[in-house]
Amino acid sequence: MENSEIWELIANHLSGERTAKEEDELTSWINSSEENRRIFEQVEQAWAERQRHSAPERLARGKAMVFERIRQDKRSWWKKTAVVAQVAAALLIVALGWYGYTTMLPQDQEVIQRTVKNDGEPKQLLLPDGSTVWLNSESQIQYADNFTGKTREIFLSGEASFDVKRDESKPFIVHTGSLATQVLGTSFNIRAYIEQTDIEVTVSSGKVSVSDSTGVIGELIRDQQLSYQKSTGRFARQLVESHNTSLWKESELIFEAETLGEVAKILERRYHVHIQFDNDKVKNRPVSARFSKDESVHQILYMLGLVTNTESVFSEESSIHIRSIN
Repeated sequence: MENSEIWELIANHLSGERTAKEEDELTSWINSSEENRRIFEQVEQAWAERQRHSAPERLARGKAMVFERIRQDKRSWWKKTAVVAQVAAALLIVALGWYGYTTMLPQDQEVIQRTVKNDGEPKQLLLPDGSTVWLNSESQIQYADNFTGKTREIFLSGEASFDVKRDESKPFIVHTGSLATQVLGTSFNIRAYIEQTDIEVTVSSGKVSVSDSTGVIGELIRDQQLSYQKSTGRFARQLVESHNTSLWKESELIFEAETLGEVAKILERRYHVHIQFDNDKVKNRPVSARFSKDESVHQILYMLGLVTNTESVFSEESSIHIRSIN
């Protein structure tokens, strides 16, 4: 796939105007290498950062770099005639412009960033302010090596559970794409994997404030969850058992009224397998179940098959095909 096509897929993703096929193509590209994932996450974070800052002189330098890169591509990415694609491309230019500018800054002007990625079992981290974070599999956080300024800011891709040390003078902010979750001191869980259509924020104690580019969209207290649709900005709040949402820290798996397709994504991340389905009808079958950390992916899929009338075929150790048996 050419560079111009990749930029267009990312642009459509950021604007929320992508098709299901485009989203699958982008997800496949992201998962094909660590470098691709890193590029996408940096662009997504840059786009979120751009929504909080609007210094035109900074963007101008970054955009110049991006235009030069585009000119070097054999196919110009704005040749697509659809208006939506052109708008999406413009959005991405701004996002890449911001990232391009920040990479041009002299080293002594940059805040040293620490990036931690977890590819295995859930792990616990201690942040510079004494707060703790549990990072789920296939998840990553980025933060300043030593929190300075008036806020404590984290950029998250994937899922994490936070126990924040209270500091009323310095709010703790977690960025997930265009969504920002702000607290003073509390415990909460955020699930925001790239392939998810929604971002979920669940509070275990205290209170959090959730915002997007339009402003504050909700305040949550214990056992409340906010689901935010990335593509439309729509959101819904509901009561949940917050304890269940973070049992993954103990390597347990709990599925509550999720689709088999959503469950498959979780299993793919946990067990490093690839799961395919016969069709979307099978993929959309509902699942509610709980599994301990000692159960293998073979055992889990066998038991899920009993309640969903499906069969899992292992063509290779890491490749699984799920099909209907009725």
